[in-house]
Order: sequence, then structure tokens, then C-alpha cells
Amino acid sequence: MKKLLVAAPLGALVLIGGTLTAVLAQQPSSDAPSLPPPSSIPEMTDARTGTMFVAETGDDIMSSRLVGARVVNGTSEAIGEVADLMLSAKGDLRAVVLSVGGVMGVGARYIAVAPSALRMIRNPDKSIKVVLDTSRDQLAAAPEFKYEKRP
Repeated sequence: MKKLLVAAPLGALVLIGGTLTAVLAQQPSSDAPSLPPPSSIPEMTDARTGTMFVAETGDDIMSSRLVGARVVNGTSEAIGEVADLMLSAKGDLRAVVLSVGGVMGVGARYIAVAPSALRMIRNPDKSIKVVLDTSRDQLAAAPEFKYEKRP
């Protein structure tokens, strides 16, 4: 009786395993579209690695260190902090959203700045200082960024 109780579940596993093997071994139909390998599509590859997989270098800046980073102007006067990053549908960095003005976040407003307008400096403690060569008057006149298009 013990042999039957052990053999029955084992037999079921073998049967299921054989069925799964047969299903997995089936070839996709010729009607199914086939995608080219990612390495053959230039837009999907990293210039350094030649594949879609990217390795961090010493010059790269992680968003986790950038968001919340202090923003200063050309004279090292604190003008705000990085609040968010705006990416295009293709994944390109479109803008860096800054929180400016206010005291300790109260009364602050947001502006979106072109990434090329910023210089990012890595501090010895690995934090990031962001420099935006602008004046307080230019910041006050900058159009306010509002999170209106969020899904």
C-alpha cells in the first residue's frame, strides 16, 4: 500500500513533466512575428557594451543621488534642490525639475530646466552638487512647472 501511495504521485509528475516538455518543445508558428536580436538594433544598444545591458562607470550619476541634491548658482549660493527627472517616451532625459524658493520646502515652486544647463559635481562624500548659472531674478521669472500631465 505504501508503494502505491508513493508511486501514484511520482507517476503523475512524470506524466505532467512529459506533457510540459512536449508543449515547451513546440516550435512557434511561422505566422508569429520574430524580433531581431537587441544587439542588431542600434537604438537599443549601449555604445560602450554593444548590447542592451549597461554597466555603470565612475562618471555616471545615479538618479537616487541626484534627486534631493542641492542646487547652487555660479557663486555657490543655494537656490534649491533637484525634485524630479523628466524622461521622454524613448527614455531620454528631457528636463531636471528643481524645487526653488521657499524655506525648508514651504512656499517652494517647481521649474523644469534643460539638463544641458546644469553642471553636476561629485562631492568627496559621493553626494552630488548641481550648479545652475542663474540669478534669483531669473529663477523668479522662470515659468512654473506643474505636474499636470501625470496619468
